[in-house]
Amino acid sequence: VEALIEEARDLRATLALESAMQRVEEAIVLDGAHVAARTLASDLRAQIADRTFNRIMSEGFSALQSENPDSAIAAFERALAMRPGSSQAQEAIIQTQDQIAVAQITANRVAAEAFQEQERWADAVQEYEAALAIDANIIFAVQGKDYATKRQQLDQLLQNALDQPER
Repeated sequence: VEALIEEARDLRATLALESAMQRVEEAIVLDGAHVAARTLASDLRAQIADRTFNRIMSEGFSALQSENPDSAIAAFERALAMRPGSSQAQEAIIQTQDQIAVAQITANRVAAEAFQEQERWADAVQEYEAALAIDANIIFAVQGKDYATKRQQLDQLLQNALDQPER
């Protein structure tokens, strides 16, 4: 038992945690009442869980850097499932959702401005409304929607006048 525990400690020192856990489990099978073996097993389980949590969080941040926010959120949610209430995982999810929102708002702005250049006012209004659905306080969207709506109304009035010249 002592030899297995010593071997497990050596393996733990080299970060071969799963192999160390196997040796400790073998020692516990031989002597289930051995306090040092049980303590070491508990410590190893905690280390393995920490390493797994950190690996999953790293996967999430790598996915985020690779501009794959859906995979990032999935990884962070797996980490949160491992450690419910983890502020690190919760903050990473919020950060990722914020990045998704910013990217969508930027896409809406670019599209709205392109539609304005083409004088496609209804489409521009839709893009501004989509940005405002994400965040109702975005100044460019509030102002852009107001301007595009007025231009859309003006175009409609002009089109009505052209369609009904007798009026």
